[in-house]
Amino acid sequence: MKFKKLVFNLTTWVIISGIIFAFTSTSAFAKYYRYGYDLYRISYKVVDTGGFDWYVDKAADSWEYTVGTNFSKISNSSNKVRIVSDNYTWLGLYSPQISNGKVLAFRIDINWDRISRSYGWQGILSVITHEFGHALFLGDYEVGEGWGNKSIMSHERDRTKIYTPQTHDINEVHSYMNR
Repeated sequence: MKFKKLVFNLTTWVIISGIIFAFTSTSAFAKYYRYGYDLYRISYKVVDTGGFDWYVDKAADSWEYTVGTNFSKISNSSNKVRIVSDNYTWLGLYSPQISNGKVLAFRIDINWDRISRSYGWQGILSVITHEFGHALFLGDYEVGEGWGNKSIMSHERDRTKIYTPQTHDINEVHSYMNR
């Protein structure tokens, strides 16, 4: 009899703990890096873009309009966005400069040739917007996680249709900014 009561008490405790955890936890699974520069004021400069600054500016604007950040193109910014054209397998790379656990600056590389061949202009905008999402401390959603077109940060998104932040992305950045 005592054994059944012990099992019941443990089971009840596990269930109640799970419910409490589910209702008191915040969604943090999409965070990339948690500390660094001010998300309300992010500067960047474009280098080696071959005159395709419009795509970079448009991607930055899409975050600014949806989440209220202030991305500014400044010629002396330590944050850089550049276009590369090579046979790399990757589409875009976000490379943060980290010191003492804080992001001090970042570099975004965009693989222009590979993206434009596979996805066209929408794909270029999609990838740049995605990489700017990392600059807002968002992480990737990998293939198989089921996010599909619900997030610009999803590797499963249709890059020809999803090239602006989606509702989930906007909510994630707002939840981070409001801490």
